Amino acid sequence: MSDGDGQDDQADDRKQSAARALLDVSGQPMLLMRESDTTVVAANRLAGELFDSSADELQGVDVKSLFADEESFVAFASKLYAEGAVEQRPVSLTTVAGDREPSKVQISARLGRLAEESVAAIVIEVPDNHSPIDAIAREQLDRDRTTGLYSRAYFLRIARHELERALRYERTLTLALLEIDGFKKVLKDRGKDTADELLAEVAERCRGCVRDLDLIARFRDDGFVALLPETGLKGAKQVFERMRGVIAGEPFGNGKVELSLSIGYSELLPTDDATADLLQRADKALYRAVESGRNAVKVA
Repeated sequence: MSDGDGQDDQADDRKQSAARALLDVSGQPMLLMRESDTTVVAANRLAGELFDSSADELQGVDVKSLFADEESFVAFASKLYAEGAVEQRPVSLTTVAGDREPSKVQISARLGRLAEESVAAIVIEVPDNHSPIDAIAREQLDRDRTTGLYSRAYFLRIARHELERALRYERTLTLALLEIDGFKKVLKDRGKDTADELLAEVAERCRGCVRDLDLIARFRDDGFVALLPETGLKGAKQVFERMRGVIAGEPFGNGKVELSLSIGYSELLPTDDATADLLQRADKALYRAVESGRNAVKVA
C-alpha cells in the first residue's frame, strides 16, 4: 500500500468517525447515504438496531436494499434529488437480511456535503401505533439489543416527560451518566463478543441497584444513563455508590476481568428547560470522576 492509500484510508476513517459522532446525537435512527451510489456512509446505533444489524455493518449497504420494494426507493430518491429534501414520507423498510416483515415508518432526508462528498442525511421515524409490524420496530428502538436496557431514544423520550412533570409539580429528580472504566481496553484486547458479554453483565448489576420506577438505559458505547424520579442528591448518592460498589466489588467473566464505574450526577434545577441541561451538568461531573482516577462518584 502506498503512503497515499494509507492517508486516504485515514481520511475516510476520520470522516466516518465525525459523521458517526453527529448521528449519535440524534434520538432517532439516522443514516448518511452517499449520493453517487446510494450506499450507507455512516449510521448510528439506533439505525443498526432497527435493521437487525449494527452501525458498522450498515456501512457500505445499498440503501435501496433496505426498502421493501424498489419502486418505493426510486420514488423517494427521485424526489430527494429533484427537491433537495424529503419530509416525513411514508415507506416500508426491511432488515439487512430481508428476513422480517416490513416496518411502516416515515423518513425525512436532506442533501448536503460531508468533506468533498455529496450525501443525504436520512432520519427514520417509527410511529406510535398498535399494528404488529410497527410494534416490532418500536420495541427494537426502545431496547438496546446487547444489554436489554432501554435505548437512548426511549430514554430521551421518557426523560422529557419526567422532567416536565417534576418541574410542574415541583418534585425532585436526579440524572446520572455512568462510564465503564477500561471498557475500551477490554474491547481492544478481548474482542467485541467478550466486551458485549461483560457489558450485559455490568448492565444487569446496575439494574439491580435501582427501583422499578427508575429508568436506566444504554447511552454510549461504554456507558449508561440513569434517571431517578422523586430522588434528591442524598438519596441518589446512595444509589450510585451502591452501583459503583457492585461493579468494583466482584470481577467479571468468571473472575478474569476487573471493571469499575465512574459516575457523574446532577439534580433537576428550577431553571432547567430541557434534559440536555441535566445531561450537560452530569457529563461535567463524570469528567471530574474520570480525572480523579476513575471508580468514583461525583456530583455537579
